[in-house]
Amino acid sequence: KLLTSLDQRITDRRQLADVYGKWKDVVGAQTMGVLHEGLLSITTVIVVLLLLLFVAAHWDALSPGQRFGLVLATVAGLHLVGAAADARWPALGATLHACGTVALGGGIFLSGQIFNLQEHWPGGLLLWAIGALLGWLLLRDWPQAMLVALLTPAWLAGEWSVATERQHGEGLLTAGLLLLALVYLGARADSARAENP
Repeated sequence: KLLTSLDQRITDRRQLADVYGKWKDVVGAQTMGVLHEGLLSITTVIVVLLLLLFVAAHWDALSPGQRFGLVLATVAGLHLVGAAADARWPALGATLHACGTVALGGGIFLSGQIFNLQEHWPGGLLLWAIGALLGWLLLRDWPQAMLVALLTPAWLAGEWSVATERQHGEGLLTAGLLLLALVYLGARADSARAENP
């Protein structure tokens, strides 16, 4: 089928081998591209996890200023390296930006712990969701959109549970989160149907 869709006629075996060789090179390059993107993403996640494990092991030995500087450097560093990698390896850049946004959430909560700030954990979720929204507005890639779609309802659920902690509002919260999950699943099914009618 592929050969009959070509605009040119195949007249001899040498021409057939040349066309087949080019086709094989294109398919091989596409396969290697997907494999490299997947391996780079997995390697990035492993390196970030090892970095976090190293920091966690030495966390108690650091002063509050060093802790805050390390948190700030981690978030900024992941986004800067992601921006540098984005031109050559888009999958690696998107993965590093997503890791930077996840590290932003950890940084928000760790900053509150470092400086003994008043605890209102839904406010931390709100700041994290705003950071993910800014990341999505700047980058327009799906990991940032996914983080916004997860963090915004998590913030609302946190605010609801804090506001109704003495009034037994868990049933309404559970129903709302279930309906949101159904909306997310339905939206995915609708977009899949639109792509493949």
